Amino acid sequence: MRRKPKSKQSRVKTKLGLLDLEHAKVAVIVSLRSFESQLRYRYSIDEFVAWYCSALRTPRELSRCAGRRSL
Repeated sequence: MRRKPKSKQSRVKTKLGLLDLEHAKVAVIVSLRSFESQLRYRYSIDEFVAWYCSALRTPRELSRCAGRRSL
């Protein structure tokens, strides 16, 4: 028996915290077999997070990224 499609519901956007980011980073790095690949991915992720945090312009977005710079 099929369910009737519900009317459009507003989705709540979730904000990723530092623990979520760190967990995702570790999951990706652990999935790699080569130690050199792990080092390169860790460096690349750190560089991307630093770039992403520096590219944000509004104060609200900057406050969102303040803690990520310490990763």
